[in-house]
This record gives sequence, structure tokens and C-alpha cells, in this order.
Amino acid sequence: MKLEISEITKYYKSKTAVEKIKLNFETPGLYSLLGANGAGKSTLMKIIAGLTEPTTGYIVFENENKKGYRNLKKVLGYLPQDFGVYEDLTAIEFLEYIGALKGVPGKECKRRIPEILKYLNIFDSRNKKLGKYSGGMKQRIGIAQALLNNPKVLLLDEPTVGLDPSERNNFKNLLSEMSSDKIILLSTHIVSDIENISDLIIMIDSGKIIKKATPSDLLKEIKNIVWETDITKEEEDFYEKKYNIVHKIKNENGFKLRIVSDENPEGKCINTLGNIEDSYFYYIKNKNKKLDFFSEER
Repeated sequence: MKLEISEITKYYKSKTAVEKIKLNFETPGLYSLLGANGAGKSTLMKIIAGLTEPTTGYIVFENENKKGYRNLKKVLGYLPQDFGVYEDLTAIEFLEYIGALKGVPGKECKRRIPEILKYLNIFDSRNKKLGKYSGGMKQRIGIAQALLNNPKVLLLDEPTVGLDPSERNNFKNLLSEMSSDKIILLSTHIVSDIENISDLIIMIDSGKIIKKATPSDLLKEIKNIVWETDITKEEEDFYEKKYNIVHKIKNENGFKLRIVSDENPEGKCINTLGNIEDSYFYYIKNKNKKLDFFSEER
């Protein structure tokens, strides 16, 4: 199983949405696109899904001809960011409808739907109207429709948006299980969605890949560059202008800062254990980009 994304570029008038994206996936696993909103993640996902034509570049699955998506479309499942359901339909009715649109044979569809619903732990709600489903259950229906054709490649665009912490954790466990026999490409701007389950993290900013590595390698690379210190309120402006601050937490005397820096800031910070969020801040800073988002709501 091999998915090759070769030099994909997409222009929208004067804007470059993605530029010279090159990726190769040769084994099943969970591969994560990590970046801020507007970084180009959704555009890339739509191009892979065949919904948007690239300006240049091509995508090949297995031994497919570079001019088409025919082989990939047969084995592709896709959950878009703006996925919606018909709330007056039951899960069974909705999935039968989607199956018909996808061209899944009727007998195959009727066989697959109960299997998928059981697998996703929503079989008992199969005759319940989707309007009565929770956000997490609707996301599972989104996964269900993506799995109808038993895909080898699964694209998930911001799949945990709107889920509560419990639903998000359940969803992560599900993704980890499914990645054993599929190439799963997941896009997100929330670090906690992917840091413990990804086989590879691909950081993207302004349509370009700025870093790709396994989580363990990312953590090794920032082992000695994450710092914590307490500062007074009077020092706040100085530190914000000079250093790459990951977190700033207010305390009695001012603020507690978490900083990523190649050297000990002002020689008085304490080195601390880094995480994937710290790594993202570090590589974004190296691109001299202003970061205006990040991590799960606190």
C-alpha cells in the first residue's frame, strides 16, 4: 500500500494555498497534519480526495497513472471538516442514502452498515434520528459513512471540532485502533488530538511543510530548549518581545512563563520536559512567523 503526494501546489488567484507538498505513505498508520486554521490543511485534504484540482503536482495510489485518481477513489474514505447529517433520518437511513451516492452495491451496503455501527459502538442507536445524536455520535456517523466502502485510505479533516473531552478521548482510541490496517491522514490544530497516537506529525504553515518527524524524534530535538520561569508584571513586556512564549499563566506576583529557546532566557530559567506543542512553537518561530493560535482550550 503506497500513497504518493508529489509536489502539490494550489493557487487561488494571487494566493498560494499549498506549495510543493511532497509526502509518501507506504505503510498503514496515523499521519497527522498539524497547523493553524488557514495553514492549507483543508485544501490539501480536498486535493487528495479529488474534490479540488491541484495547480501543479499529482497524487498516485499504488501503481496508478499520474493523470488520474481512479485507483485512489475506489479505496478512499473522507470526513470533511464541514460534515453534516440529515437530522430527520435515522443512522440506518442516512448510511443507506450515502451508500447509494457512493455507488456501494445495495447488498454490500446492508451487510456493512450493521458491522460498522457495531464497530463504532452506536448500533443500539441505529433507529434513532440523527438530530437526537450528541456531537460525538454524529462524528461517529461521519466516520461510518467514510468506512462504507472499506477504504484503505481515510482522510479526516478537523474531526474533533465540537467534541467534549470525553468524546475526544473516545475518538482518539477509535482512530488508533483503525490505523492498524489503513493509511489515515488527519488534520488538526489541536495538539492533544494527536500527540499520543500519531506515527508521524507533519507541521504545516502558510501552505508549506515546515517539519515532519515522529513524536519521539520531535521530543528528542527539543529536550534541552524548553524553559520555565516566574516573572513580575513589569517584566512581561520585555519577555514577550524577546522570547518565544508557549504559555503564560498569571500568579500572585506576576506570571509563570513557558519558553522555547536555544539558550537559557536571561540565564535564570529552569529547563523542563518538552512536549509536541513546544516543538510546534519552536519550528514556527524558526520560520519567523507570528503565532496566533494554539492548543486545546484551557
